Amino acid sequence: CAEEEEEEIIQEANDGATLEELQETATLRRCAAFTLDELAKIYKGNLFVIISPIIDKMLSQDNWIIKESAILGLGAISIGCEEAILPHLLKIVEFLFAALEDLQSHIRSISCGT
Repeated sequence: CAEEEEEEIIQEANDGATLEELQETATLRRCAAFTLDELAKIYKGNLFVIISPIIDKMLSQDNWIIKESAILGLGAISIGCEEAILPHLLKIVEFLFAALEDLQSHIRSISCGT
């Protein structure tokens, strides 16, 4: 059931999409990551307290798109929230290493860059 739903989301995202639409999506992702990065630099640990439960919930999802987005977000806040992340670093690194064996290549790829 979840796999069918996932495939449907991917097909809807790519079906009939023009190159311009695909580039717009990539740009939107970059803007979102940049915004998280800037917010993390300003609000530091205060942002981490708010966003970490959301990221934790997203990381436990079966849908790879949601999980990949959470890893992207984690990477985006990592520098600005460095002090707040340090106590959780072992858990994060263990998760990222395990994600390197994920069946979905996007999860493996984003985990390498985070």
